[in-house]
Amino acid sequence: MRRIESLLIPFEQYTLSTSMPVEQVCQRMLDHLEPKRSWSYTRSHETKPFQGKVSEAGFKIQQIIRYRNSFAPTIIGRYTTDKDRTFVHIRVRMPIVTLVFIDHL
Repeated sequence: MRRIESLLIPFEQYTLSTSMPVEQVCQRMLDHLEPKRSWSYTRSHETKPFQGKVSEAGFKIQQIIRYRNSFAPTIIGRYTTDKDRTFVHIRVRMPIVTLVFIDHL
């Protein structure tokens, strides 16, 4: 499915490399992350710029904005390690719902 998805859904892909272990990378991300909320367009009580989920297996985050923006990207990532390096593989794409809507225009 992932291969078919990559052919049909536009995205950008990046890989970052760091000497930090995966646990430390996760903690750094969590320091800038609010828990994912199902319905919130306001930042009145949020103090961090992003919302989503982070684990040692990967992450899925979105920027918190004060208005509705269906084109705001979703950032999905996973980690791999090799010797003393951690690689953060990042994929940035529009939300699937937005892509389906655009397809029907």
